[in-house]
Amino acid sequence: MQVIDLDDGQVVAEFQTLGTIAAYSTGSFSGYAWANQRVAGVVEIVASGISDSPDGGIVKAAPFVLGDRLTGPKPTHWASHDDWVISFNDGDGSFTFLPESSLRGTRPLFATAQTGEAHHGVAVISHGNVFATLPDPGDSILPIGVTVRKVATPDVIVKVADRELKRTDCPLLHGEATSEDVVAFGCGDGVLVAERMNGSFVFRKIDDPEDTPPGRRIGALRAPYGLDVLIGNWGNGFTIIPLDNPTPTWIQVDLGTANRGFLVDELTEHLVVLRSNGMLQRFNSTTGAPVGTQLSIVEPEATGDATSALTLGYGMAFVADPRTGKVHEIDLVAWTKGRTFDVGGKPKSLAAFGRSIEE
Repeated sequence: MQVIDLDDGQVVAEFQTLGTIAAYSTGSFSGYAWANQRVAGVVEIVASGISDSPDGGIVKAAPFVLGDRLTGPKPTHWASHDDWVISFNDGDGSFTFLPESSLRGTRPLFATAQTGEAHHGVAVISHGNVFATLPDPGDSILPIGVTVRKVATPDVIVKVADRELKRTDCPLLHGEATSEDVVAFGCGDGVLVAERMNGSFVFRKIDDPEDTPPGRRIGALRAPYGLDVLIGNWGNGFTIIPLDNPTPTWIQVDLGTANRGFLVDELTEHLVVLRSNGMLQRFNSTTGAPVGTQLSIVEPEATGDATSALTLGYGMAFVADPRTGKVHEIDLVAWTKGRTFDVGGKPKSLAAFGRSIEE
């Protein structure tokens, strides 16, 4: 695992991991990157070493791996919202969570809770509520729905009028997204949405369009802040689901080539999509309309090629090409290709992080 200083493009740290990692951060202003190592059963935390100086500037020290780490059998789905970080362990259905800001203290506030059974699940926290997946009582490793708990009592499902607060109408659940007052999950037949109204969350199910081809589903979701929409993968493209309508019309966009990654830039609010033909393209995040021209970033994929990876920083995009060992930088405001970092090996996962912003 390498850490690159984007001021000068130099590798400032390199760490040996226990296995292949999936890299995450809570945002480009976070002071930490999270290195999820599923097979090894550990999530290591890398501190950027960047801090504020008394004169209003910044001080850079060498990045380092914290002594604290998350552990559990097969940590897989990592999620963050409102300073909370949650790592779900597929091996036993448990999840470990903490406020990321607590890493700046002497005792990080780790906690672990259980869903009761091993499965390929997820948990997210919003407004003091824990949304944790409900295992399928049958043979599927994918969940069938969602339970609601409280951060203070995460092992206990909330009861309303003596009934557990849960939904069981999201078969083959995969993918989640959160924004200010929305928590959403991808289902085999639509999306399950929890919306905060008058201080409480209210669920609704939005079914797939009637003309959905067999086998097509949403398995990855985005809920961009400030925009009342959900965006999900959809065949060779993506779909936008407006949330301001009880029966929304899905905006379906076919790219003509496979969608290799899609994220919303917090600065421009554009949806940025990496296509399997090596092109990067911008879209309006609420209408799906293309914005400007496409940029050629990497060579098109051939059958059997390892796929490229996309991540975003603040107004920047980064694309890793495991075929060449290079990471490409893109300025999303100027819409120009910037530097290329020759990192070697087969880079498969990226995270942009910097310094923690003190509240």
